[in-house]
Amino acid sequence: MFTRTLFLSCVLAASAIYAEPKAPAVAETIKLSQPLGETGTLKCILKINEDMVNGYNAKDRNLPLFKLGPLASAGIRTNGSLTGIFWRWLVKWPKGREDIPGMGLMLPELEAGKEYHLLYTWNTDDGLFDCYFNGWPVRIPGSKFTPWDVKTAKELTVYKGPFTISGVKSENDYSSPEKVARTEAKTGTNPFGNTAALFTQDQIAAMRGTVIYSNAGQTQPFKDWKKEGPVAMSFNNGWTKVWSKDEKEHIVWWCPEDLPDSFIAQWEIRILDKHGLCIVFFAAKAADGKDIFDPSLKQRTGVFKEYIYGDITSYHISYFTNTPFNPGRPQTNLRKNNKFFLVSQGACGIPPESEDIHKVMLVKVKNKINMFIDGKSVISWTDPGTARYGKAWTDGYIGLRQMKWTVAEYRNFKAWTVKE
Repeated sequence: MFTRTLFLSCVLAASAIYAEPKAPAVAETIKLSQPLGETGTLKCILKINEDMVNGYNAKDRNLPLFKLGPLASAGIRTNGSLTGIFWRWLVKWPKGREDIPGMGLMLPELEAGKEYHLLYTWNTDDGLFDCYFNGWPVRIPGSKFTPWDVKTAKELTVYKGPFTISGVKSENDYSSPEKVARTEAKTGTNPFGNTAALFTQDQIAAMRGTVIYSNAGQTQPFKDWKKEGPVAMSFNNGWTKVWSKDEKEHIVWWCPEDLPDSFIAQWEIRILDKHGLCIVFFAAKAADGKDIFDPSLKQRTGVFKEYIYGDITSYHISYFTNTPFNPGRPQTNLRKNNKFFLVSQGACGIPPESEDIHKVMLVKVKNKINMFIDGKSVISWTDPGTARYGKAWTDGYIGLRQMKWTVAEYRNFKAWTVKE
């Protein structure tokens, strides 16, 4: 069954993840009706001929889909973490530039026999690059990048593989969100907008047990949390402002209390800068059963791979995402570590450039996981504990993470047991 998920959360730009395979076999070359360059729209239908699934037994494959002259290329990358469709601009980027406008459509699986409608549209002079998957936007339409230079394409080369590409259409104009809404039918359920909940708010209120940890009302909340990376904090009127010193590295800070297999946690957050990404780790334990702060473990410094591939296991949810290289991500992702499995995805958590105070609630009842932002469910998943993703994680620590661009403030963190 097709699972609703996409996009590699917050690690790399799509151009870095997708590298073109060497000497692919050509299926056909299609002459475009109009050259595509600084502006353009490309549509096609992708049909997958064999299941492409992530998880422990996934095949590691890097398959080219097509090449748009000297302008861009696309391919399918599948491995344990994800199955993704990646677009890469064929340009040389200035050294140090971080807002590379790749496009990564990331999923747990692509199902054999299904057709997927893809639409890419851009205006590089205006810094626009949008993508639609079965009519649903992969990026919040109209998200802006710094303009970039491209070359002109006159033909599309389609490659051979366990897929077919048909229905190719192109226009040399950018397709506005309004135009796409008029001309492209949305098919299936919105894969980026799931708001189904496992628990109602009344059920959560009834389940709430005794307080495990609280810093509500403290003048310096989060000061006693265990910090990893260049964490900087200041305190004002019950809020803790958190940022990375000199934006040198990403940062993590952990609640000092180990939480049980079932818990309810909530906190308030306000985003103070345009770009950033916020994550919550939970059910974190050392892979060998030790405490995550055991001195025998490798030191963690905020570098993401230390948490997603290192010697601790956990779940994590990215609930605010607006990085320079991937602005306007329209969904919330749930991953399972230390294999970085993309397991579930739901609606946008905290909207980009929101200045409001948001209340986050995370409910874990054994293998059932439900996150709410301002009362709206954005992640709801039950870990099946099967061979695909391994056994469900149980008790462990909860921690908060920011990417280095993020500036945010937090208050009123509380965690409760769940009544049996």
